[in-house]
Parts: sequence; C-alpha cells; structure tokens
Amino acid sequence: MCVGKPGIFQLEGVCSFWMAQITDISRLQSALTWWEYADYAATLVVFIGVLGELLAEFTNVFKTKDNKVREKRVTLIFTLVLLVGLAGELTALVQTSNVTSKITEILRNDIAAAYKSAADATIEAGKANERSKELENQNLKLARELEEEKQKRLEIERILAPRFLTSRERATLVASLRLHAGAGISVVRLGDAEAGQYADQIIGAFVDAKWHVHLSYIGTLSPPVYGVLCKEPSQESDPVGRAVHSLGEAVHSSFFRAGIPHVLEIIHSGPSLNEVQLLIGLKPLNVKPPELERSRLRPH
Repeated sequence: MCVGKPGIFQLEGVCSFWMAQITDISRLQSALTWWEYADYAATLVVFIGVLGELLAEFTNVFKTKDNKVREKRVTLIFTLVLLVGLAGELTALVQTSNVTSKITEILRNDIAAAYKSAADATIEAGKANERSKELENQNLKLARELEEEKQKRLEIERILAPRFLTSRERATLVASLRLHAGAGISVVRLGDAEAGQYADQIIGAFVDAKWHVHLSYIGTLSPPVYGVLCKEPSQESDPVGRAVHSLGEAVHSSFFRAGIPHVLEIIHSGPSLNEVQLLIGLKPLNVKPPELERSRLRPH
C-alpha cells in the first residue's frame, strides 16, 4: 500500500499512477483473451463451412445427389457459414490489434514513468526497474502470441485461396514454351470453378506461346484428380511417341522453370499418345509450397 507522508507527496502520486495503470492492463488483457477465444470460435465456424461445402459437393450426406435445388441450398448455407466465420476472424483480428496497441501504449507509458520515478527516489528506482522488466516480458509474450495467430490466419487464407499464375510464373512459362511454338497439346478442363479458372490461365499461357491447344471438357472425375498432371509416352515407344515424349519433356521443363507444382506421368505400355496430355485437376486439400524437383509417377 502506498501512503502519503509530509514532504513526499510526489511519491504518493507515483504510487497512485501505478495502481491505475495495472487496472487498465488487467482490463485490456481480459478483453484480449476474450477476442482470442472469439477468433478460435470463428476459425471453427470457417472449418465447419468448408467441411460442409466439401460434404455437399463430394458426398451424399445431405441427400443432395439427385436434388440440385437441395444441393444449391445446402451449399449456400455452408457458404454463408464460411462467410460468417471469415467475418468473425476479421473482426477478432481488428479488435485484437486494437487492444494490443492500447496495451503496448500503456506498457511504454509505464516504462517511461519508471525511469522518471528513478530520478526522484532511489528506492522507487529499484521497484520501477523490476516493473519495467516485467512489462517488457509481457510485451514480448503478447508479440509472440500475435505472431502465432497471424501465421495461423495466413495458413487458412492460403488453403482457402484459389490457385493462380503469378505474373512471374506466367512470363517464365510463356518464354519457355515459345521455344517450341507450333506444337500441339491436349488439355482436359474440369467443370469445377477453381480448377477451371486455373486451367484457363494455363491454357492462355500455351496460346500466347503459339501452341495448338486441343481442349476437352469434363464435369468431374471419379476418383477425383488433384493438382496438375502431365502425361507423355516413354522414350522407348514408336517414332511418333518419341516426338511426343520430347514435347512432354519440354512442357515439364517449362513448368519446372516457372515453379508450378505438377506431376509428370510417363506411359510405358498401351497405345502410344499422339499428343502430350495435360489435366488440371482439383486444388489439393493441403497445398504445400512448390517443390522444384523432378516429379514422376511410377511407370504404367
């Protein structure tokens, strides 16, 4: 307890200031904890929305297989759930940042007050230094927690965001493919919105590189295919197959240089392919950063 005595009214004022600051920090920390829990809840809502959309599209859990109207309604409901979750996360992020800024401002004021009181009284200087260290540790802890939350949100955004070609990827891809201008390729485009949009961007790169694109439309594949799949005949096939194999290697090399994740499948048996086949499948559920390695499937 801080008690005022004759001749040391300044010390009493410093003690009152400390008590007020501690109360503010406790209140803001309680608010920060509440918004953190709100962010966790919003993340759960986002997960439910994404899971519901996947179940509605790829399973018959909600009995939507033969009922397009019901399928649209169920998908709309889970889309709204997803939007509510994302809105909740955004609100929680804004509020957490606001509360943290206030806490940081209070911590800075406390540290400044500690140094000021040290100049007025030797005893108070020791206490102020201890308090300063404690507040700095709290500030570092809060900063680490905020960084962890930021990384979690970035991971969710990366998973939910659709695939697209960056300007650098597209420029590199077009420049590499243009070395084989006039060649032909068979591209399979799925009816899925995300996969179709990504396929259109890749097709546009081939067209700009002066390739002849033979496009095929498929609604869905069962079982589903994920990622970008490039098929070519083996080098040991007939002369036509060897020529197609060479073009397949060129496509693979172009994707490799652009840093676009893909899988190269070499066909060793069966009818020889007349063209390189490219299938732009669904977005992988757990997309990892592009691994610039030569990826091949087992031979058929």
